[in-house]
Amino acid sequence: MNDGIGNALVFIAVEVLKLAFRIYQLQHNQMTRQEFFDKTIPSIVKSFTIGAFAFLIQSVLTCLTFGTAMAVPWIGGLAGSLIGAVVGDILGRLVVNGVAQLRDTLLAD
Repeated sequence: MNDGIGNALVFIAVEVLKLAFRIYQLQHNQMTRQEFFDKTIPSIVKSFTIGAFAFLIQSVLTCLTFGTAMAVPWIGGLAGSLIGAVVGDILGRLVVNGVAQLRDTLLAD
């Protein structure tokens, strides 16, 4: 379970660093407000969905395999983290694309 929490925190920490760098770029006129929002919102959504699903799936697999994986308890953590990252990435992309399409539709009207 600690591995899942660690993975989720790593995704969040990386996102915080990226956000700080983008804010720096915005303040120093290296990026427009539109570029800032176009890059930041999708990145935050994807990172949080990847972190959340990596944690959730890793936790579920660790609990399910606890009895059978006593000799190698890292199986649930490793498999859960990998599967969770992939699922989170896919769902994050779907959410980001849906928000982008909604925004484009609202701006077009």
